[in-house]
Amino acid sequence: MWVRGFAAPVPAIGQCCVCGAGRFDLDRFDRIYVPDPGRCRVTVLDTAGDEITSFGGYGNCDSTGPGGIVPVPDIPLAWPAVVAAIPEAVYVADWLNVRVVRVKPCYAAVGECPVP
Repeated sequence: MWVRGFAAPVPAIGQCCVCGAGRFDLDRFDRIYVPDPGRCRVTVLDTAGDEITSFGGYGNCDSTGPGGIVPVPDIPLAWPAVVAAIPEAVYVADWLNVRVVRVKPCYAAVGECPVP
């Protein structure tokens, strides 16, 4: 089971508790990109809440993807927390690895149809 909204504890400042909450985003087709930190990935949902796909896998700061020191997984994430989707890319803030990962979406099939 994955988490559809979460609060991740971060170090407290003095006597105060400071919690960070995850952020999701919609693309132009209303697909929802949701961080899934429990499984170190981002899940993509349709408007009915059904899972379309997911991407990412556990990777620490040495994991930099293909061509790096530790080449697996392809999209390394330790704690994906914030997702921003634009037509050209999906950006994922990975809090534990202290980096932003840019993922270029690609599709198995693309089609167009005329709109009357």
